[in-house]
Amino acid sequence: MNRLRSLAVTVEEPDPGCFCWSVMEAAPDSSSFVVLSTSPGSYPSYDAALSAGVEALREGCPDLGIGPRAQGHRDDEPNNSGWTPL
Repeated sequence: MNRLRSLAVTVEEPDPGCFCWSVMEAAPDSSSFVVLSTSPGSYPSYDAALSAGVEALREGCPDLGIGPRAQGHRDDEPNNSGWTPL
């Protein structure tokens, strides 16, 4: 099976009371993140922006049972992400 992608949702407040989300993916060396998508506008609260960002993340996943998978990266390849199982 292809490796699970390391994705995150973040919320920023560029102006007071205006919250925007971004969906980001960890770079292969985990030293930085690449922005994959951003909110088309702002939201009146952190909670509203976070909920919309999580929904965008979910919509980008074809199978929520196994999560978003990277193409061409198998589970048996070395894990360079810096993450380790608990």
